[in-house]
Amino acid sequence: MPTRDYAAVLSLLLVGAALFAAGGAADAAAGSTGSEGFAVSVDDPTPEPHDSVTIAVDEATLPDGATLVWRNDGELGTNRCIRHANCTVRVGAAPVTVTVEAHVDDRVITETVEITPVELSLSETLVDRDGEALSSVGYRVLTGERLELRATDEVGSGATVANVSASGPVARVGAEPTAFEFTGPGAVELTVTMAATDRDATETVSLSFRAYEPGTLEDTERFVLRSAEPLSRNDRIVLAALKPDLPTVYERYEQRAGELPETVTFELAEPRARSYAVAPDTVVVANGKTVHGVRTTLVHELAHLGQYEATTETDGGWNFLIEGHASYEQSSTLPYYDDLSKPSEDALLEWTASYDQAHYFVASYVAEYGRQSLLDLLADSAGSDFERQFRAETGESFASFHERWMSGGSDDPAAAWKVFETKPMFASEDGTLRTLAEPLDGVEVSWDTDGDGAFERVDAGHAVEWTPPASGRQAVTVRFTAGTESIEGTQVLALDGGDPTPTAAFGVAPDSVAVGESVTFRANTTANSDDAAYRWDFDGDSAVEATGETVAFTYAHSGTYAATLTVEASDGATDSATVTLPVEEETQLPRDVVYEPGSGAAEYDADADGRIDIGELGAAADAFSSGRLTIDELGSVAEAFSAS
Repeated sequence: MPTRDYAAVLSLLLVGAALFAAGGAADAAAGSTGSEGFAVSVDDPTPEPHDSVTIAVDEATLPDGATLVWRNDGELGTNRCIRHANCTVRVGAAPVTVTVEAHVDDRVITETVEITPVELSLSETLVDRDGEALSSVGYRVLTGERLELRATDEVGSGATVANVSASGPVARVGAEPTAFEFTGPGAVELTVTMAATDRDATETVSLSFRAYEPGTLEDTERFVLRSAEPLSRNDRIVLAALKPDLPTVYERYEQRAGELPETVTFELAEPRARSYAVAPDTVVVANGKTVHGVRTTLVHELAHLGQYEATTETDGGWNFLIEGHASYEQSSTLPYYDDLSKPSEDALLEWTASYDQAHYFVASYVAEYGRQSLLDLLADSAGSDFERQFRAETGESFASFHERWMSGGSDDPAAAWKVFETKPMFASEDGTLRTLAEPLDGVEVSWDTDGDGAFERVDAGHAVEWTPPASGRQAVTVRFTAGTESIEGTQVLALDGGDPTPTAAFGVAPDSVAVGESVTFRANTTANSDDAAYRWDFDGDSAVEATGETVAFTYAHSGTYAATLTVEASDGATDSATVTLPVEEETQLPRDVVYEPGSGAAEYDADADGRIDIGELGAAADAFSSGRLTIDELGSVAEAFSAS
């Protein structure tokens, strides 16, 4: 071969070597996955904007000695996760590309992941058959109404409803999975899959509806249904949803509160109207947008029916207690009281407090004195002075109870509710006693099912099997216990059947009686008859001195008396109960009394020491400022204070 040929070959070899070197350098700069790639994964490649995603490198697939470098465009920032195998980042609305470099000696191996934020949402529109839009009533609909679905992508160019699976009485309208008609009553479940139109992203949501045949004003058990106006769609849905529950609503309240009218007229009013008990057997309920709201308001008004006589011609100071009791009855749990301020005495007595505040006060009273005491107090409200009756029922003044309530201390009657939250209310249904709300964990639930005062089922749980007597009225008590706190609720349940042998019992208020003081006797019997007779003998001479469930008597002389109640059911069955009652001489004031007995000052001498101190004068001043004391009465208290 000629020499020039060797030179040409050598030249070609040198050029090739140079090109090879240049190519290798370029490859190193751009990165290479080739056969030396490594594994990178992202937990959610299509997150919603502002979500966090985690990108992970499988270190087992990295070359030995590799060092990681993270790079990205978009909104992730730069090199946030340098040298780490996992990187958790928060995305924005724009798509981003994340590059992971593995540096090994003079080589760079790269992998990339794409993150595409997607925000798919579904809108649901209810329409009638003419296509007119309808308002939502808590995912309750009427048969024949239609549902239209529309998908959107808030950060992309669009989305579609890709697929819908349905169960229940519902049928697709048309070829596309975007319109459905409710074909009959029942539960409807829809699973809707949406898809973005400009990227590979989907999202699935579930919808639940309850379809009803339109409700009507046909009467139902225990209720006569009326409406002041033609029924709106909202009315028809509320009636359809509520009518099956009305007998249970009635029965559960009657189990707690005693007798209700045999039939209640239940009238729906416009949403802007007010709800009220308009007659002893009629309630008007303003129809809101939710079935739950109408149901709880109905229970509130049933409570007013149960105490309807107490709401007529009452002293103004009773209003807060009447409304607080109805609010207490309408729910088996308490509102959140941590942020609820306790109102002043005047705010309660003048009824400028809120319903929740009145509810709170009543709940506290029940915790201290029991629910039956509350019902007894309300029974004495018509035409009477609230503060006087409060003292007669409880043995303490309203001011004293309110002061303890406001203190928040160890004797605050509201303390128990910080432990229990649920009320000791229950229902007897299908052979089971069950609390209306399940108590919190750690609360022991015990039951006295025969009314003897002994809890024979201790820590038995919130539901117990119970076989009631064949007929009559049976007192049942549930007790909640947690640590040193306990609270009880007693209900006298009316049982089916004929008139049983009655069980007589009664209470006396006040429990400390003096000569010349009026004493209230109130029957608490299990006689299951509207025609039961109540006969009272107050002094043990076997003579009938009064009749009726609640009576009053004044003893003229001191001594110990045997007061007896005899109850006779309509079938002639009888039972008697006797209470021994000590009657003291009329309270004698100290010789150095500074006021005339029977004067305004006497009423405000709380400690009965014959004198008026600064605290007693302040109580009188408060009574005067709220209109409960005249200027002359206040003057007599002030004179007694000066003389003291």
